[in-house]
Amino acid sequence: MDILNRLAAHLAGCSRPATLETVLDELADYAVLHFETEERVWREWLSGDGWLEEHEQTHRGFFERVDSLRNGSDDRPHNEVIQEIVLFLSQWLAYHILESDKRMAFVVDFVRSGDPLPEAKHKANERMSGSMRLLIETVLTMYDSLSSRTLDLMREKVLRKRAEQALLLWARTVWGDAAPSSLLEIAARLEREEMAQLLLQLREAARDGTAQWSGYLCREVLIGHLRELSAEGARRDG
Repeated sequence: MDILNRLAAHLAGCSRPATLETVLDELADYAVLHFETEERVWREWLSGDGWLEEHEQTHRGFFERVDSLRNGSDDRPHNEVIQEIVLFLSQWLAYHILESDKRMAFVVDFVRSGDPLPEAKHKANERMSGSMRLLIETVLTMYDSLSSRTLDLMREKVLRKRAEQALLLWARTVWGDAAPSSLLEIAARLEREEMAQLLLQLREAARDGTAQWSGYLCREVLIGHLRELSAEGARRDG
């Protein structure tokens, strides 16, 4: 989960592709170790059974999907690739742990208790049905929604921070040594004409990247943030 959280943080922070590759390599190494350890347990109790082969194929499919996402990313925006990987990982891991691994664990428990393998599998299916199935489906649905919202909130936090940095840099280019040192002070100085001029500068900087502060620019967030500041200044003056 630490690696998954780091991937999400890279998505929110718009990290470089090289950084993403490093984290994905760590993920692959961890997954190999985890899956091999897990499969040793299943082989001890389900050797030669179709459930074991299906489970191992699921593990192989995990690596195939991650490789597909990595190798098919050349012509796509970097952040779009990271988001798809993070959502895939969170959904896959949640389902695999709550459903697939849990079912296999029930089988092992029943076999250890003396049940023949076919009976143990039947009992495991019964245990995973009914209210247990409803609970798992509910948790997975909630987890999907929470994962997407968390990514959006993390990205919004980073973008707003960059917007604040961009506004402070912009203020220094406009007012020099007399520039405000806080966003509220910037809002207090903005007049209607200055607001219109700044919005024009934002659009131009976003297009050609010539302004000193445009490297921090996430235009829509910055414009929205600036409008909030302007409204705050107007309310205070009123």
